[in-house]
Formats: sequence, structure tokens, C-alpha cells
Amino acid sequence: EDVARFVRDWDRLVKSEFDDFINLLDRVNGLWQGLVTATPGFHVRNLIGAIFNNWLMGVKNPVRYGDAFEMLVLGRAKSAEPNLDALQRKQFTLPDGRKINGAQVIQMADQFSVLNAGWAGGYGSKRIEQLGRRRIQDYNPLELSRNFGEYIEDISRLAGFIDQLVKTGDPYQAALQVKKYQFDYSELSAFERDVLKRVIPFYTWMRKNIPLQLEHLIRTPGVYTSLAHAVDEGAAYAGVDIEQMPDYLANQFAIPFHRSQEGIVSMTSPYALPSNDLMEAAQALRDPQEFGRFIGQNLFPWLRTPLEIATNQQFYSGVPIDVTAEQTGTSPSSEAILNYLFAQTGLPYNLYRSITGQRELIPISEDRAEDEFSTRAPAPFTPMGAIGAFQQYNPEYYQTQVFPYQYQGQLRREIQELTRRGETVYTTQELDQAEALGLHPEQVRIIHQLLEQAGMRKTRENVRDMYIRMQLQQGQ
Repeated sequence: EDVARFVRDWDRLVKSEFDDFINLLDRVNGLWQGLVTATPGFHVRNLIGAIFNNWLMGVKNPVRYGDAFEMLVLGRAKSAEPNLDALQRKQFTLPDGRKINGAQVIQMADQFSVLNAGWAGGYGSKRIEQLGRRRIQDYNPLELSRNFGEYIEDISRLAGFIDQLVKTGDPYQAALQVKKYQFDYSELSAFERDVLKRVIPFYTWMRKNIPLQLEHLIRTPGVYTSLAHAVDEGAAYAGVDIEQMPDYLANQFAIPFHRSQEGIVSMTSPYALPSNDLMEAAQALRDPQEFGRFIGQNLFPWLRTPLEIATNQQFYSGVPIDVTAEQTGTSPSSEAILNYLFAQTGLPYNLYRSITGQRELIPISEDRAEDEFSTRAPAPFTPMGAIGAFQQYNPEYYQTQVFPYQYQGQLRREIQELTRRGETVYTTQELDQAEALGLHPEQVRIIHQLLEQAGMRKTRENVRDMYIRMQLQQGQ
């Protein structure tokens, strides 16, 4: 009897401690997810994604979004005290000729749980007693961001529901379509909810979106081939070689549309369209290493970051956390680690970037140039960053500073073998500039050395100008 009592007490104690840990983990996960989604750009991308998925469902009439906005915002359809006059003024005609008003549509939507189904940036769902009730904590920035995000998704859901209801006249079928294309974030198995969602922050979105995109790739491939053509045309217009772009850009629907005189390429964000999830998943299936990288980049930071620091490599981009440590074969410096950890904090980092214009909390290199980046998005709380749909890519920096580190072992061995045979090895930049300017690669290499001594960038224009000056000097 004493042993049995001890086992029961021990089991109760362990279960209580484990429950406390899980509750703490959920709160921390929810806080972090709120911090990384509390930007205008996230909500813009979320809206673009919702419209894209609605388009796949067949919502082609933009008026439906106006109807949904009026009903949810002006009609206060989600409130405990809706504006019935505003709702009843909205009239819709069903296929059999019957007319229904907005209040009836909302009643049907509530009956089939179309609204309040969560959102892409949410970790948990609100309790029933919290819905429609204002609380003091609802006015903190993270709650305001969450509420705004839920409104955006509910507008998209209601627009889809109205569209399908008007086409079919069947509220049940309309609700099923909405849940298929706009997702009910509470529909998960116990294992998914209790395990996978606690280690992968946006698991629910990925779990439902990737199969949907795959289905439509098979059923309506024209949508995706049109996007692929847009990428090709944009790359040609901007003078970008897709084959030389990072895999995380080349294999997604990021569309280049402008190239500055400095060589910086502006393009759409790969996160702007839900179809990019399918491209990432397809790339992950190429080999075990890519699959591991795909899983790693989608983990919560407390699982992902220790592995990244240990390998000195960011899972998503392949860029070293500490470039100097990568060059010297040492461990990342404490300054580089702190900078990287700060970049994972979401809202604090985004505010810091937007206010100061700096990407590092602790400057590692005082002379770091503005164009020393591979890819970057505008600071989230700047006018361009608030749009959330664009980013920049620096081909020169990627080719000379990032690409070699991703394949440095293989490259080092091949270069050593070529050098042993007495052959000269030129960089891609040297070969491309030599071909464009009609020079020998060795001439370009010498000019690069002179430009470096003068503290100038190794752009094609600077190489050409330096070559002309050298010719003029020789002529004198």
C-alpha cells in the first residue's frame, strides 16, 4: 500500500511538473510568434496569400472583398452587438432566385464555423468567452496585431463564403470550400497539436497549404507556369542569371523587376505567395541534406539556433553567422552570436532596424559597406518595408562572399588540383566582366587589385573606367 501511494504521488508530481513546463513552453512560443508577426508587411503578405488561395477556389470578383469588409467592419458582424441595419442592407441572390441579406449570411457562416477559425500567425486559439469581448490586454501591440490578422483572414474567409454561396446556394458546401482554401487552424490531430505545433511555429499553415498547392499544380498548372514565366521574364529584364542565384531564391517564385546602377536587384518577396511553400518542399526532397535544412529552418529558434551556431551556418540561406570565423576555421565570435540571437527576436529587432538603419546590435566591422549583403528586405517599419512584398538581392556579393562558403570544401580541392597542374583559376566575376568588356581575365584580375588598393568597388563600370585611364596613361 505504501509503495502504491508513493507511485501515485510521484506520478501526480511528475505530471504536474510536466504540465507546468508545457504551459510555459506554450506561452513562450506564443509570445515569440506574436513578436515575429507584428509587422505591417506580415499582414500585407498574409492578405496577398489569402487572395491567391481564394483565386484558386474561384473567387475572381473583387466586389466580394468589399462585401465582406462592409459586413465585418461596418456591420460589426463579429461583435456581440452587430449593426443589423448595415448587415440587412447587403443583399445577395442565390442560384434559385432567392434573396438573402448580410445578417442571414453571417448566421450561416457562424453555423458552419467559417469565422474565428484562427490565423496564419497565431499559435493558439482564443477561448470562446474571449471572443467579442474587449479586455485591457487586447490593447497591447501583440494583441492588436493578432486581432488585425484575424480580421484580415476573416474578410478573406467571408468573401470566399459569399462567393461560393452565391454560386452554389449551399452553405454547407460553401463552408467546406472555405475551410479547404482558407484553413481552419483548429483542425489538427492530437499528435500534430501536442507535438508538431510545439516545435514548428507555422506547422498548421504548412500542413494545409502544401497539399493544396500540390493539388492545384496538378489540376490547374497554368497558374504556376505563368508565375515561372514571370520569373524568367523579370530575370531577363533585370539582367539576372537565375542559375547563379541562391537556391532559396532561384527555386521560388521571386520575380526580379529592377536592377540599379550599383547592381542591386529588386524583386518580389518569396514569402508573398503561398505557392512558394510547395517550391521549398520540392527542393527539400532532392536529397537528405536539403530535407534536413528544410526541417531545421522551420523549427522554433530555441531548437534551431543552437544547431546553427554550432555549425556557423544559417539553415535558410546557408550564409555563415560569422564570416570571419568561417574564413579562419574558428568558432563564431560572441558578438556575431549576440547579433544573430537579436535578429531572432522579431519586433525588438524590427524596430531597431527601422529606427537606426543598422542590422547589427554590436557592430563587428566599422567599415561594413551598405551593399554588403546577399539578400535583404527593407526595414519593416519603413514605407517600403510596410508593403512587405519586396526584397533586394546583391548578385556580386553573393557570388564573391557567400557562394564560395557553401561549397568551399569542394572548390578548395578543385582549385588546388588546377593550381597543381599549373592552371590559373579565375572567379565568375572576373570571367563575366572580361567577356563583357572584351578583356582578358588576367587584365580584369590586375584591375581588381588596383581597385581594391584604391578602396573602390569591383563593378564592371569601375573596371572599364580604370582600364581606360590605364590606356590613356600608357599613351602619354
